[in-house]
Amino acid sequence: MNQFVILPPEKASFSPDPSSMAISPDGRQIVFAASGSARASSLWVRPLDSLSAHELAGTDDGTEPFWSPDSRSIGFFARGKLQRIDVAGGPAQALADASFPVGGAWGRGGVIVFAPRLGPLYRVLAAGGAATLATYSGERVVDGWPSFLPDGRHFLFFGASLRAGASNVYVGSLDSRETKTIIHVNMFIDTSNASGTIVPPVDFTTGQVMTPTTWEQHMAGFTVAMRQAFPTAQIIHNLQWFAGTLPAGTDPLVQQEILAADYINLERGINDPNLVTGTGSYGMNAKLNFVDVVHSLNRKVIIEEWTFDGDLGRAGYFLISTGMDGFGNTEVTPTDWYPGYDVVLGTPLGIRYDWYGLLRRDFSGGISLLNPFNGPTITLPLPSTYTNTSGTQVTSVTLTGGTGAVLVGPAPSTAPVTIQSTREGPRWELSWPMGMSRRGAYPPAPRP
Repeated sequence: MNQFVILPPEKASFSPDPSSMAISPDGRQIVFAASGSARASSLWVRPLDSLSAHELAGTDDGTEPFWSPDSRSIGFFARGKLQRIDVAGGPAQALADASFPVGGAWGRGGVIVFAPRLGPLYRVLAAGGAATLATYSGERVVDGWPSFLPDGRHFLFFGASLRAGASNVYVGSLDSRETKTIIHVNMFIDTSNASGTIVPPVDFTTGQVMTPTTWEQHMAGFTVAMRQAFPTAQIIHNLQWFAGTLPAGTDPLVQQEILAADYINLERGINDPNLVTGTGSYGMNAKLNFVDVVHSLNRKVIIEEWTFDGDLGRAGYFLISTGMDGFGNTEVTPTDWYPGYDVVLGTPLGIRYDWYGLLRRDFSGGISLLNPFNGPTITLPLPSTYTNTSGTQVTSVTLTGGTGAVLVGPAPSTAPVTIQSTREGPRWELSWPMGMSRRGAYPPAPRP
């Protein structure tokens, strides 16, 4: 095996998106996206036996490139279009609209399969023509990142669903829009024989069919092995927060996986309607308590929102953040920015607590409030005058179930001052005016 380093062009840097780099089918060239401080991103091609790369003119803002089977042309996305360009030179040719691209692949029959936006895959001739459906997505919210198999007719792709267990790797065909599941990407014990039939996995160390316990042990060991193989890399695990023994995060194998990563990515963030009120194992408090476990292991989380939900996700982020956690939203871009994401609340004065049915956290520059899904509509007076996201000054707040508020203003005078932890879980202490104090597994509501 030969190893070598590929450097970006002079005064430029590679795109951070791993899908913006691809090796040609003949193994002789690599295409990548790169940009400089004073120029937009564009595509570059470098022969692997050369130290220099050349820019493909006409590929400004190009991203997610993929090769033709003969390694002579490149498909890519730029400025809302699926495009193609010949490596030898010439203008780029627009093939189809692609407002929010999620990958493409070029088959041997001159057909390109691509994801122009959330939803199903489409197909279009590389020579041009109308784009038509390639998959029937059904309950899946997005089919993306297709890759053709050697026969040039079948292709693999990732399909994401809002239903647990339905975000998997599928196989599709140019001969039909029907698809079959190949791999459960959530690493469930279900495995396939590559023909769409679920078969039990075999433990290679014993030759015996795996039990759920041995499967979980192997999965945890796999994540540990990845950390050992890449000790200095920044690793993000897309972990199901409710996996393993409950309460969430207490399973030793789950904690192995947490410790093997730098960040734990939490899909759907806070805007999952199953995150309801109360102390159930799958409610809002349970998920936020899981984040507490991640933090207790000196790891960080990424709150990944799948839809724009106003201040709900942002309020949830402030309820748990240590200042080192991440937040993302697939529907917010630099050109469609939500000004609420620029709000700074300052230093946290404690951790979250229950405030008359709302979850609340106090900061030196304001407060964060959240009403979990299925919670009743709650109206409460605020401890002072605050400014909401729209710039309006308010002295009270009304939150329906599944909403939140991030309010800028003075530090509240009734913030938690002491937090205790026991083996039974976190305990809380709040100090009151006149020296009164109460303790409990859940905090009492401060007097408004």
